[in-house]
Amino acid sequence: MSELSDTVLDIAEEQEIIRAGRAGELPFDDNIIDSAPVVGSKDYPTLKGFQPGQFTRPKSFSRAEYNKERSWTKRQLLGPDAATSKEVDVFYQMNLDPLKECRNTSLLSRFVTNMGKIRGRSETKLTWKNQRRMGKAIRRAKMMGIIPVLSRRPLFMTDKGMP
Repeated sequence: MSELSDTVLDIAEEQEIIRAGRAGELPFDDNIIDSAPVVGSKDYPTLKGFQPGQFTRPKSFSRAEYNKERSWTKRQLLGPDAATSKEVDVFYQMNLDPLKECRNTSLLSRFVTNMGKIRGRSETKLTWKNQRRMGKAIRRAKMMGIIPVLSRRPLFMTDKGMP
């Protein structure tokens, strides 16, 4: 029974050492050996990129080194830049409002996929303003029932049996 109580007291002393080490106070006693905390234990989170037994230089913890390791990737383009889209956009060149074309099904079907989704700006090459207006025109046409909601309206109804 005394061995069990001695073990519990030893564990309690070790936990006090660990707590004191966290607070910045290191108790110094010649009889107690300060053991390193277990990496990945409940109290100490594992550091990303570091493994037990791996040598780490103090320079690795500097702000410059942290920022150096972090690589920034360039964001994908969502479409052409403003100058290119103004050259390609038919609505911009002819000074037309896509909202007024919400009843023109043949025009709207060019900006809708086979599944009925509005094509992105990278495919349509419209300006930002006209892309938003075209999307609004397509949504209006779907609500009015002019174009189907879940599929693209075929432009020509051809049947192999019909001449």
